[in-house]
Amino acid sequence: MPTKEVEVTQLFSELEPQLKLLKNNGGITFSGGEPLLQSKPLAELARLCKAKGYHVAVETSGVVDTLNVEPLLPYVDYWLVGFRLLQGHSKGVVPAMEVMVRRFLETVRHAGGSSIIARIPIIPNITDNKEYLDQVRLLTQEFYIDKVELLPHNPESDHYYRALGVPPLAIYNKEQSETAFQNANRIFT
Repeated sequence: MPTKEVEVTQLFSELEPQLKLLKNNGGITFSGGEPLLQSKPLAELARLCKAKGYHVAVETSGVVDTLNVEPLLPYVDYWLVGFRLLQGHSKGVVPAMEVMVRRFLETVRHAGGSSIIARIPIIPNITDNKEYLDQVRLLTQEFYIDKVELLPHNPESDHYYRALGVPPLAIYNKEQSETAFQNANRIFT
């Protein structure tokens, strides 16, 4: 995709007409890739948004150094955190990704002032079982997660794994994915 470099204040002035339209019904959500990999300019943009009264949300994996989180803490209303982890829980192993997400959650909770929404993709035979969802429930209770959203398996997920040069965690199958999503909703709610 074509990209261009732009100053934060210029980007804000380009976004503001749209933000004015959404001020009473929404705001701005920063997503990516991983938006926290550009945390300093993102914090400046979020600061400009908050100064004008716009609602700010950040969609993140949470798999980032907490130094990337801290500049945004005063400006974010909602953190949308994609829980794509806990793969080692049944063996008593805490994977490195889970350690990073725990640090992220601790940092955000300690700062206070914003809400956390956990977003959990339901992948057949990986994240759709009771044991996994019980572990997620414990994690959400531990960090006082405000809301949990179960998401259906992304039909394009295979593409992301191939782009990274790794085998897919699970090959997308529409029927299996729909069944897993329905079952997970019954288990989790």
